[in-house]
Amino acid sequence: MLIKANNLTKRYGTKLALDNINLQIDRGQLIAYLGTNGAGKSTTINLLTGLMTPTSGMIARRQGIKIGVVFQDSILDKELSVKDNLNFRSNLYHEDHTE
Repeated sequence: MLIKANNLTKRYGTKLALDNINLQIDRGQLIAYLGTNGAGKSTTINLLTGLMTPTSGMIARRQGIKIGVVFQDSILDKELSVKDNLNFRSNLYHEDHTE
């Protein structure tokens, strides 16, 4: 098991974005997570990567796992240099800047 989510729920104020999602991702699996706009795909990814915290539920990640995500639109800040963009993103994951 690389990642496991049990009864994952996320609310934005009174809006329910995710309602008791359960999933498990094992080593070697290829996952396609599909849905319409507003279905909660980005919210789920942000929760699984640790960028957001769930309203309720549990997420377990194997220790030392690194998760990479490629978003549809660029998330780079055009005002920052390449180095500053990399440093900023690595800070989100508490990564060492020397890697």
